[in-house]
Amino acid sequence: MNWNAIKDRIKKKHLFYAALGAGLLILMIWAFRPASQPVEFAHVQKGAYEQILHEDGLTRVREKYTVLSPYSGQLMRVERHAGDPVKKGEAVAMVLWDAPTPIRSPETGTILKVIREDAGPIEIGQPIMEVGNTTSLEIAVDVLSADATQVHPGNLIRVLRWGGPHPLEAKVRVVEPQAFIKISSLGVEERRVRIVADITTPRDQWKSLGDNFRLECQIITFRAEKVLKVHTGALFRDGAGWAVYRVIKGKAKKTPVKIQMRGPHEAMLESGLSEGDEIVLYPGDLVVDGSRVKEI
Repeated sequence: MNWNAIKDRIKKKHLFYAALGAGLLILMIWAFRPASQPVEFAHVQKGAYEQILHEDGLTRVREKYTVLSPYSGQLMRVERHAGDPVKKGEAVAMVLWDAPTPIRSPETGTILKVIREDAGPIEIGQPIMEVGNTTSLEIAVDVLSADATQVHPGNLIRVLRWGGPHPLEAKVRVVEPQAFIKISSLGVEERRVRIVADITTPRDQWKSLGDNFRLECQIITFRAEKVLKVHTGALFRDGAGWAVYRVIKGKAKKTPVKIQMRGPHEAMLESGLSEGDEIVLYPGDLVVDGSRVKEI
């Protein structure tokens, strides 16, 4: 009997079963390991950051005049209409007093609104029409008093959805010093402050705008160039600070970050991440430190 051959066969069997066991163990570990969570990824970027207030605004003629009857008498039917151009001193209505007396436009511009058109008795001081120069439009925006403290003369305003193909630009001229009460569409009493701005885009690009047109305004209260930015959907509270899940080799690693400013869509980073870092968007409760993640 060849004992060496028997020993070799036993040794080979042991090696085979050991390899088989190791393979089964690896297979079981792979089969029962936590599944990767499907998530959205984003990247830390460098660029311009803007802190923006979003509010509706209105155009208004900067210098508007109400034409009043200078006498009590009989107003003759007003033949002028809204939109008609007028020159300063031009007759726009007629009142019969001791004799027919013309009522003249106080300014060169456009008739904005005819308040009284029909003929009939009229008292001194009653309004007949409004006149203004629509080439001198300004923008009025009412913002919450807490937000108004961030707005200063010279701040840029970006005007969107005003009816033209491209946004307009305006510059804040005045932050009015007194707030007023305004009831919101939800019935909430709000304290607001009026912001007045001048349109800086050349007029030939917005000449179709008139008085009291609605605008969508973005008031830029802060802007910084070439700074690190992160999507706010990646941020979550970590104690008193903020953190994100950074993606490293397919795993989510909780990473504390310092935020300088935060808006509705982007935040400006002070530290904690570098340009190009991959992070998890909207992590939810299923993602924790060390979770395996994969991009949707």
